Amino acid sequence: MQFFATGKDSLVAAALEASMRSVRLCGANANAFDLEEHQRWCAETVKERVVLKVSAPEARGAYLQKHTTYLVTQEPHQEGVRRRFRDFEWLRVVLHARYGGLLIPSLPEKTTTGAVLKTGAFMQSRMRGLQRFLNDIIESPYLRSDAAVASFLGEPGDEATWEATRKETAVLDNAGDGHMRWLQRIMCEHIACSPDNEISVFKRHVEQRERLLAELAACAKRLADKSAAMAKDVSTLHAIFAGWQLAETGTGSFEARNDGPLVALLDKSTATISGWSQVENFQPAIYELLLLENIKYMLHQATGMKQMLVERERAVAGESSPERKPSPPPSEPAASPPTSGFSVASFTSAASSAASRFMSAVEPPSLSVEEQQRRARHISELITRALIAEEMQRFRAETTKELEHIMNHFSCAEMQLSKRSGSVWREYLKTSSADPQALAQSTKELLDPASISCTPPSPSAADAF
Repeated sequence: MQFFATGKDSLVAAALEASMRSVRLCGANANAFDLEEHQRWCAETVKERVVLKVSAPEARGAYLQKHTTYLVTQEPHQEGVRRRFRDFEWLRVVLHARYGGLLIPSLPEKTTTGAVLKTGAFMQSRMRGLQRFLNDIIESPYLRSDAAVASFLGEPGDEATWEATRKETAVLDNAGDGHMRWLQRIMCEHIACSPDNEISVFKRHVEQRERLLAELAACAKRLADKSAAMAKDVSTLHAIFAGWQLAETGTGSFEARNDGPLVALLDKSTATISGWSQVENFQPAIYELLLLENIKYMLHQATGMKQMLVERERAVAGESSPERKPSPPPSEPAASPPTSGFSVASFTSAASSAASRFMSAVEPPSLSVEEQQRRARHISELITRALIAEEMQRFRAETTKELEHIMNHFSCAEMQLSKRSGSVWREYLKTSSADPQALAQSTKELLDPASISCTPPSPSAADAF
């Protein structure tokens, strides 16, 4: 990608040097740091609610240069700037390098498959992911006022101007008040003699959480796929009932054939199945938007945190042994049973991978051993201080907040859908001639054998009565 190159040196090395200069710059004011005042500043900075919107995808270029841009606006304004996916990647990579140890919001997965890129569902999902990425950045008191964020949101110039702006803002020593505040916050944190044990325990928890979230995401994906198939089948069922109804009323006189009761029942049944079909059509979106996408985001964040912890371990090892070691020969991956298409690896977004490479890139061969050690020490110190100061606690709190957000909205949607579904069946039963209590009892008797035939025995479907 073009934005990784700045002349002779890579953008990675330039940004890392800028980060080290930033630490020295904020070190001069370290003694004046006041934690209570800092917390008040954080609360005041995010007091004003800002909502960013990503919309209006537009194809540009041709052949190998073809790409899609998105309109980024701040509500309620209609005017904004157009950005392509790699611009979002650039922003995340720069923030990851600049705010060492701060877990940056995640980007949606990147795909280069043309057939997938052309689908409306993928485009809508990507825009929702990009919109969440930006709004989560704006909710951070440190990132909101960053120079790279301001340039991303406010530089509407042509491609050449925007390219120059990207290079300039990526290597700033002082990228704004939030940048200096972040560095002062973590550099003033008191670190115990050996925080490794606490961080190792935290890493095990992160790895466990990542594994469980991957399983949840796979399950949510299966639910979304099955509900989509269910909605399609119920729609087909309605079409068949409607066809039967038409066949009965369109041939001869039903009074003469004495089919009046059947036609009336078909009218009522077709209307009921139609209502059921409308209800089922909502279910895939509930699973996809409220369950799957949010769980995937939690998984991306857990993966990002694990990558940052691995990055710290590599930097700690590099402080004492910076020489490059030969890589072990690649081993054949162990055979694994087929899954539903989801694994931890499949959820690692392209942006997270790019950010990891950004900080752990191989150093230029001209660097001395001392310089490599200095850079490794800088990375390990920033991440360690950030974890102890805020990030471990914030990661736990954000996980709790996000899970509550998911369950609140998912429960609300399912409750409303259940009410609507229940009203469909109640309307049908109101016109039924069957005695309600006798009908419930006979239905229970029909469902009782279902639990007996299961191995191991499962709760009877009749328990619902």
